[in-house]
Amino acid sequence: MLIITLELNRIHEVIGEEISALIDVLPSELQFVNSLGEPLEFTSMNDFVNDMLQFKVFICAQIPEERFKLIRLRQNVIDEIISTEQDYITRLQALASPADNDTSQHPMSLIGQFFQTTHVLDDNTEVFLVGFFETIYKEHTKFLNELTFALSDAKFLSCLGPIFNKYYNLFSQYRHYVSNYPKISTAITLNKTKFPFSLQLEQLDKQLTVRVGASTPQTLDGSFLSIPFQRIPRYLLFLQRLYECTPS
Repeated sequence: MLIITLELNRIHEVIGEEISALIDVLPSELQFVNSLGEPLEFTSMNDFVNDMLQFKVFICAQIPEERFKLIRLRQNVIDEIISTEQDYITRLQALASPADNDTSQHPMSLIGQFFQTTHVLDDNTEVFLVGFFETIYKEHTKFLNELTFALSDAKFLSCLGPIFNKYYNLFSQYRHYVSNYPKISTAITLNKTKFPFSLQLEQLDKQLTVRVGASTPQTLDGSFLSIPFQRIPRYLLFLQRLYECTPS
């Protein structure tokens, strides 16, 4: 058996880790006492923190070691979902945000300006590509906000599935990107050694590297246009791991 004891002034440090997980899946096994050993009751973690700040409160939980390890693995998966989503949105933002030199009233996205000026894609493919990245940037930002909000309250730690279901239409858009990608990739490959496209691509790569704060050079085709392929399979992997780490 493991015994976890945490003083109240450390609650904020662990709220997203073992305590949140314990409250979510082991409510019957948690015991809250004050410095006199008297039991305390609460309806939510926020109420508990707000109401008991004047006391020296301890959180005590006795649980089997194997089950505790499972809970920690589950929290690690959740943390990875959030952190990788944040990284993904940073890269989408680099593409979908206005170009630095566009001061017009309705500025064009960086990726939109690049393909409009290079003319390496046909009009339909260009419109699709630009619209795709601008749309998924906005929708993934909403998706991350909902995940973060749900995870901010221990009561909702088990409610990630409905959020993924809610954004089914967003994820389904990726199949259109997959079908268009060969044409996009071929156009870049055929023109990357030709002037002035090679110079324009080099300048774009430098802008993208700065926008994501990378310490190593980033490239449009290798570091940005390929990432949508990786995201959906990672969701499937995350959800499978989350299922395996969630106590019944």
